[in-house]
Amino acid sequence: MDLIQKSLSVDFHQDKLTLVEYNGQPYVAMKPLVENMGLDWRSQQRKLTAKRWGMVKMTIPTNGDLQEMLCLPLRKLFGWLNTISPNKVKPELKQKIEVYQDECDDVLWAYWTNKNGLQEQYNEWFNKNKLSKDKGSFHGFGLNQRKLEKRVIEPQLKRLENLLQLSFSFIEVKAV
Repeated sequence: MDLIQKSLSVDFHQDKLTLVEYNGQPYVAMKPLVENMGLDWRSQQRKLTAKRWGMVKMTIPTNGDLQEMLCLPLRKLFGWLNTISPNKVKPELKQKIEVYQDECDDVLWAYWTNKNGLQEQYNEWFNKNKLSKDKGSFHGFGLNQRKLEKRVIEPQLKRLENLLQLSFSFIEVKAV
């Protein structure tokens, strides 16, 4: 069992994912992820212990405590997510499973088609947000416009920040 010095908590659709770096690779703590999705940890744990997944047991600092967790290489998360059939889970879990799978699809697609495309999108939305803030503070009536724009811009910015965090091993975030 290995002790990891640092972990990164990533916000992901109102859930927290725990990412750690081990031997130069990002890993994700699986029990919290499985439970966030509403799935049964024991059945997923049995599936994940197959050699194909490359699980590693680590001791991770969490909330000032050390916790032993099984971690999956982040590069294998997409494959594992595809082993879950949304049509075979409780109906109330189906949408969340699909959200996780769709988001993973987007990260993988962005990586294979244009690594820098995410950064460009993030910069574009970051600049729109800055411009909108400037308008809101420069003109009193612009505050209303800022509120309207904020409802559109900030969710996009948060989504892209999450994608960038999940793909931290191959994209460096630089706010412009």
